[in-house]
Amino acid sequence: MQEIIDRILGGNFDYENGSLEFSCAKIEISLSQGTIYEGSFHILSASEGYVKGSVISDHLRMECMTDQFTGSDAEIFYCFHGEDLEEGDVIKGSFSVVSNRGEYNLPFVVTVEHGMLNSSIGAIRNLFHFANLAKSNWKEAVRLFYDPEFLRLFQGNDAHFYDSYRILSTYEGNEQNVEEFLICINKKQQLEFLTEEKELVKKLLYVACTASLLTSCEETYNDKLFWPGELNQEYGSYIKPATLDLTYSGEKLVGKTVDFKTDDSEKGTITLNDIIPGEKTTPIQIDLCEQGDSYTFSGKNITMKGATVTYSGTLTPKTMKLDLNVAMPQSKWGKSYGLSGFTKGKKMIVGTSGGQYVWKESSSEILTGAFYVHLDDVELTKSGSTLFMRMKLVQNALCYFIPQLLQSVTLQPDGNVIANYTTSPVYIGSIPISNIDPDKDTGTIALFVIKFMLGTLKESDITSVLADRTWAASPINLITWAANNGQIKMNLNLPAIIGLATQDGETPIDPGLISGITEALAKSNPIQLKKLLGTLNAILDNQFLGIIANMDDASFRQVFYLLTEGIVFNIMEEENGHTNLYLAKESTTAFIQLLPGLQPIVEGLLPESMASNATFKNLLGYLMANDENGLPYLWNSANTIDLGLGLLPPK
Repeated sequence: MQEIIDRILGGNFDYENGSLEFSCAKIEISLSQGTIYEGSFHILSASEGYVKGSVISDHLRMECMTDQFTGSDAEIFYCFHGEDLEEGDVIKGSFSVVSNRGEYNLPFVVTVEHGMLNSSIGAIRNLFHFANLAKSNWKEAVRLFYDPEFLRLFQGNDAHFYDSYRILSTYEGNEQNVEEFLICINKKQQLEFLTEEKELVKKLLYVACTASLLTSCEETYNDKLFWPGELNQEYGSYIKPATLDLTYSGEKLVGKTVDFKTDDSEKGTITLNDIIPGEKTTPIQIDLCEQGDSYTFSGKNITMKGATVTYSGTLTPKTMKLDLNVAMPQSKWGKSYGLSGFTKGKKMIVGTSGGQYVWKESSSEILTGAFYVHLDDVELTKSGSTLFMRMKLVQNALCYFIPQLLQSVTLQPDGNVIANYTTSPVYIGSIPISNIDPDKDTGTIALFVIKFMLGTLKESDITSVLADRTWAASPINLITWAANNGQIKMNLNLPAIIGLATQDGETPIDPGLISGITEALAKSNPIQLKKLLGTLNAILDNQFLGIIANMDDASFRQVFYLLTEGIVFNIMEEENGHTNLYLAKESTTAFIQLLPGLQPIVEGLLPESMASNATFKNLLGYLMANDENGLPYLWNSANTIDLGLGLLPPK
């Protein structure tokens, strides 16, 4: 059998020589609040020869419009989404370029400009500047006084005059009120009032200014249960995770934060951070009601992206209890899916003809199945042909094993992803994998290895091992989904997943600690985090940490980005309802490059008899080794490699 394997799967791979250059060393962008910026840069080849590669951004707001490139001068277009950013925000990141000429990073910095109140004497940045304008151009000062942008001036030492301004700016165009305001801020001497109306304004002004001066640092709010300053905070931070008791669809949700802001302890804004699927932040205006020793609130809100959020909760300076029920916007993809049946037929592959590598038709290729694979723009070389053979092995094997583990996937209306899975034994033929004796069961092993590699697997092989399996639904609040521009973005709740994985261990990990660690990691700079993990591994000598620490920076950024910001799946509906939910090559490359480091770990997890078996070791090498026969080495032989699940909605 080993001779057959070696004959089918042997191959070579040659890397291209040369390097790439960029039209700029760094991209620096300044934009106004709430705007979208589009731009481009060029990737240039410094030497002759075929050039190809992919480009990804490590920040969600920076959308890479050109994710693939070829040729000696490629223009890469991008779009930065500045919606919801505040003045003064600075976003930093980089474009990662992975090519046959090496890996590169092009950093970018985006700054949201501070808005200014402009005048004939220049920008008005504070009340002192405004007083100078009033001296030189009274009419212009009156006009600017009633401009909504005038509120920008009430910052720092001028903030305590806001209440006076609020009273005096009620009647737009009133010049006397502007004069009274200048008196209040000590920029003009007080004048005599000649009418009863003006005397009333004077008295109101005196009350406002007195109150402002007495409470310039903090209002007393003696009639309130809690002052605004006590309530304005982040609940559920990694420093104080116990401050937030959050449920989503009736089940506890961990690893999240909620910001709260109020000016008067009567109305306020709760901001949900990465809680509603597909939304980084979700602000909701609420009314506070005193009830005992806490505030209560409840209501319904439709978010900017169309989700309906029904909420209720209680609030104190120490804790927030928040119950959420969410209905996502209707989407054609929000349904239950079973796995596609296993079918075969004609398909184009890379093979040999007359000693040359060509595209040719094969009559017995997988058309549908539990695991979807699509290759395109493949090199007409030995490595391209070998890559086809490797992916045939992978697809056949996973079409056989996935149905033994997964029955269905449901994209729920509340944004949760639910999987029907089983812990029943996984079989090869009639033998549970856990009971395989590589020496005794050589015939069965050889039979299925050949079926996977040569593509002779049949639907009956799959259905025969699916009898008498017990299925169960996965817990909610582990994975969420949201539809966006024909794609499905899934976010992993790492604290919840880690907590679930460790809760049955001998030493369960405290959920609050997990939340704190994962949140702190998510807020870290990826490269600094990688260095920290490398330092930690030097002390612990942990295999998994070693794999992470030895990743190249571009791959680590990509993995970090996918785990913290979400994984974008493409979705394609074919004939007869078959739906493929898949990842494009740029989303899988970083994980493929991890395989060589994982190989010894996988071997260590196998029973000793399997780990020492030559067939198993060689099979792992074909999939994981970084040599001319392994997937990591062959990966760049195709520009398009789509991998995912083949699904079929129930009829």
